[in-house]
Amino acid sequence: MRPSSLSPIRLCGGISWGSGWSEQSTRDFWRLWPKYFSASLGADARHRHLAIALRQAGVPFFDLREDLGGVAGAYRLTDGHWTERGTELVAGRVSRELLKLRGD
Repeated sequence: MRPSSLSPIRLCGGISWGSGWSEQSTRDFWRLWPKYFSASLGADARHRHLAIALRQAGVPFFDLREDLGGVAGAYRLTDGHWTERGTELVAGRVSRELLKLRGD
């Protein structure tokens, strides 16, 4: 199947302070810099609003926070990027979603 024949799909993934960043060590680390911590809280709120808007508009997508949420070591402590473990989780989810689109 050619990629152009696949239905469009969106993915949402990012920092979710209530899930993937729920480790106490992460909260303790960022407590020293509340301005940056609160900026990420705002980004998480925008992410939730985007997911709601996509659902309401009927746009197919999947939210990577479901896969990364609460998984210790999924994010780098200092900047919120995925670790090797986080990347493995995301790769697995993207692979499953693409196979679903192909009908496998």
